[in-house]
Amino acid sequence: MKRAFIGFVMLLATCGLADDTLSLGTRKDPMFGSMPTTGGAVSPLPVLQLLIALGVVLALVKLVMPRLIGKVHKKLTPGLGSQIQIEESAQFAGGTLYVVNAKSKSLLLSVTAQGVTCLADITTETKPEPTFDELIHSAPAIPDFVFTAQGRPEASPDSVEQTLARLAILAG
Repeated sequence: MKRAFIGFVMLLATCGLADDTLSLGTRKDPMFGSMPTTGGAVSPLPVLQLLIALGVVLALVKLVMPRLIGKVHKKLTPGLGSQIQIEESAQFAGGTLYVVNAKSKSLLLSVTAQGVTCLADITTETKPEPTFDELIHSAPAIPDFVFTAQGRPEASPDSVEQTLARLAILAG
């Protein structure tokens, strides 16, 4: 904005110092074009015409162009609450690569001016890790120990038999 103001002030200063031959892009009146003028003043109407044209061009660039560019160059963006999620994206010379998670699948997509291509299905099958409660219930039973008077643990006869039976199963 500051640069535009400085440019406008410089334009006005140039118009004030210019001689009668300054046309500012307008045609001379064929009837009065060859008549001598008094003083070297420039009419404010061509400057006003220039400012209006500049305003129209700036309005087009500021308001209309972003909408047109948005319609021409649509990005791959899912709506809110969608089951499609874009995990990663990367630009390359011809388009864009996307890693998209749709429901339970992960896909590698290539988006170019010609269209969208599915390059690979990169879904990884992972088992959910067991919960703490499931780990506790699946853990092998701990043998019962009986503590002696000296504080040393001593296995009960039932646990010794269970241990020998397990070793026999493992030995085959």
